[in-house]
Amino acid sequence: VFPSVTRVCLSSLATGCWPRTHGIVNNVWLDRTLEPFGGRAYLSELDQTLACFDRKLYGLPTGLLPDLNTGGMLNNDIDPETKTIFEVLGEAGLTSYAVFNYVGRGATIWRRPGRGDMAHYAEIDKRSHNYSRWDRLMIDAAMKLTVKNGLPNLLNLYFGGHDGQSHHRGVGAQSDYLRRVVDLQMGRLFNQLQKKYKLTDLYMIVSADHGQTGFPRAGAHRPLWTGQIVPMLRDTGPGVVVDGGEKSEIDPSANVAFAIGNGAALFIYIKNRETGSWRHAPRMEEDILPVAHAVLRAADPACADRPSYIGPFLDALLVRPAPDQPYAVYTGPAQDGAAGGFITTLERFAFARDRYPDAPALIAGIEHAHRGPDIVAILDYDRGGWYFSDSDHLGNHGSFTIEDIAVPLAFSGPDIAPGSLPSARIIDIAPTIASMFEREMPSADGEALDIFSA
Repeated sequence: VFPSVTRVCLSSLATGCWPRTHGIVNNVWLDRTLEPFGGRAYLSELDQTLACFDRKLYGLPTGLLPDLNTGGMLNNDIDPETKTIFEVLGEAGLTSYAVFNYVGRGATIWRRPGRGDMAHYAEIDKRSHNYSRWDRLMIDAAMKLTVKNGLPNLLNLYFGGHDGQSHHRGVGAQSDYLRRVVDLQMGRLFNQLQKKYKLTDLYMIVSADHGQTGFPRAGAHRPLWTGQIVPMLRDTGPGVVVDGGEKSEIDPSANVAFAIGNGAALFIYIKNRETGSWRHAPRMEEDILPVAHAVLRAADPACADRPSYIGPFLDALLVRPAPDQPYAVYTGPAQDGAAGGFITTLERFAFARDRYPDAPALIAGIEHAHRGPDIVAILDYDRGGWYFSDSDHLGNHGSFTIEDIAVPLAFSGPDIAPGSLPSARIIDIAPTIASMFEREMPSADGEALDIFSA
């Protein structure tokens, strides 16, 4: 799904839904219905990072990292009408454990990282970058659970360290990490399970939440951050107040806000300047197009003399004329007042399928009525080497390029047919699991895959 980032993809894996359905449209998103206007910044604001695992930094009774007892921020932000696979199985009297996953709503046991685990992660992420320790802690937790409670109907394991090490060491380090860490840790778990269970009687599914693209590209790192984004959007015109970045609280006086949240796409939200309210949809001519032109100018070499000029960073500019309309690609010239036009995403990406597989469907996947942005600036990411970060990264993700969205998906177990499927998405995984237990997921956008036919 797009954007190909952790919180979005894990929500889709658990629910079988597009982001427009489950509501998690980015790692950072804003919501027009909130008063005051704001949203979420799951990765960049410590209180929200902890709240996703239902903890806070300080408080009683433990002092450090006590429980919030609210169910977990991400779990609560997923649309309540959207069922997780854990909820569907639970309604049928079946058991499930979700281990170190940010999404655990409805699981019989949601095994969050403990306080000690999270202290370890802070050291790993900020100093040692030894992400294998984190994945070892996850398997330790899974092994203790299965010894104490037995094997559930569904055991969900999330190797979160793999993403962190690839950001730090690059895409080329992935195969070594899978062999040296993931395979070894799964071997530890299998050695324990086979004392009580016959492994060939178990069904196993291997997949990933998203892919990753290696950098530098085009000979250099070209990171963009707030110091370039704010001047670009201020070039919209007089009286424009810009706020945003990787944060959830937006300046009440702002009339243009942006959310970064991933490496490859900038989400831009625009206030209706006539009514002065975020709750009202912005007007196309007066509110949206001036911002679109500001982005185009910042990427147009013909405007290189302007202070807001960044460079040829833009690959496509998506504009949604109204919250109930689909995104289209704006092809207007950079200058305000000049006549522009729109083409459909199908027209724009029809001859770019090797680079952008299924782009129209993925773009439509973020068309949430309240949280979907008015404008999305898609970077020239995989070819030009532009990405959103405040420092150089060897690996990044967030786009709908083939490298970011193509992930492995493998099923094994009794009576599963050998061979391969012609196509599949991660939103098909939860419905497929449900079907293996003769259950359905009516709220899912995906479909059960036929893994038993020859």
